[in-house]
This record gives sequence, C-alpha cells and structure tokens, in this order.
Amino acid sequence: MVYLNIPVELCKYALSKHLISQIRVYVFLKSKCSGQIKLPKELIELYSKELGFKSSKTFKNHLIWLLVNKWITYNSKSGNYHIKGFLAVANKLKFICRKGAIFEPLDFENFKPFIIAAVIKYYMQLKSRRERRSVYVKGCTRKNRPNPASFTLPHLYLSKILNIPKSLAAHYRYIAVKSGFISSKHSYELLNIPSSEKEQFKKYYCDYKNLRINKKKLALQKNDILISNIVLRTKNGFKKNLKRKENFCTVK
Repeated sequence: MVYLNIPVELCKYALSKHLISQIRVYVFLKSKCSGQIKLPKELIELYSKELGFKSSKTFKNHLIWLLVNKWITYNSKSGNYHIKGFLAVANKLKFICRKGAIFEPLDFENFKPFIIAAVIKYYMQLKSRRERRSVYVKGCTRKNRPNPASFTLPHLYLSKILNIPKSLAAHYRYIAVKSGFISSKHSYELLNIPSSEKEQFKKYYCDYKNLRINKKKLALQKNDILISNIVLRTKNGFKKNLKRKENFCTVK
C-alpha cells in the first residue's frame, strides 16, 4: 500500500503558521507523482474536486503560494512542475527533527486531524521520556516511575508548542480525537476524603475546579490519558550541518 512519511516538523509548521491548506496541496501533489507532473486545466479541476475545494481557483491560489515559496518549481519549456521532496523542504526551512509520521492510507479528507495527531504523538512521547528520565535521575523506585505507555499532553503545553491560543489547542486535540487518530480517557487521583466533606475541602484547596466525586470519595481530575495510533519513523538524509536534536521546541 502506498504511504507517505511526512516530517513531524512539517506538520507542526503547517499548524503553527496556519498553512494547513497550502501544505495539504503540496503533500497531495507529492502523492500523485514521483517529482514531475503536468497540470492542465482538466487535471486541476479533477484534483480540486478530490480535495473538496468549491472551485479550482482555491487550488490555483495554493499552487501559487507553493511556487512563490519555491516548494514547487515550473519549467516553462517542458510544462512540468517539479515537486520538491520532503528533505529539500526540511533543509530549506532548517528543520531539525528527523521523525516522520506515516500517512496511510492517503486520506486527504482527514489530513488536518492527521497532522494534529502526529504532532501530539511526537510531543507526548517526548514529554513522557523527559518525565521518566527525570524520575530516574531522582532515584525513585520502579513502582513510582511513570508508565511509559501512559501519555498526557495538556492544552497549555500544546499551545506553547504551536504558539497558538489555548482554546485553539483544545479544539485541535478535539479534532484529532473525533477523527479517531487519538483516543482519550479521564484520569483521577482518589483522595482519602469522603464526598460529604467536599465543601469543607474546597475552602482550603485553591484548585478545587478539578475536584470530582469518584466512588463516593473526592478525587482530583488530572490530565487526560492519550493513546495514539499514529506511527512515527525516523527520516534519514537531513543535511549534516543541521544540529540533530531530539526535540525541536523548548517547552518545559
């Protein structure tokens, strides 16, 4: 089955720069050829319908953006468009993350939730590794170490990564969950306090907004546990002069 290994940082770039539609067209064209393609009027109209655009004008506008930014070049003699590879674009934009997300099947109707889920998957794994490393350095017992299969990614964390409002980050995660790329479940920390003492407890607990009743006892609602079915793989071939880092955004 045909698939594309889309750089995770390209997904992040699309979301943080609000260029989802332009990059969707770029990835779509990459899926249609091995690098060279002709785009007669009839084919543009067909591709516009496949992408769900109301008119071919939208497709042409995004194509112009890709030409201006040199992600695509045009040869006037042959009439061919050259679609640059992911690595060429990554080097042009100085990406430093070598991870890619496997886009299979090539479902461009769900392209937006896919790239959202890809970014969430990468960063929740990165966040989990940092937390496990921190616990290991502190010398905690094995029983107290975080479960590597359990991931969390608060909206505030995602909003800082993408440099977007927290409300938009929450909406993005909702889209990824609704599409099925990510599943989430609530997480609670049970307190040894009867539910009847809820009002009394609220007087002394400043963050009581996260207070819930679970099994007739008070519980604190923690960040949701996230599970993703996105597959990440390492992409080789980045320029040697790019600094190789595990993380491409300093969020703590």
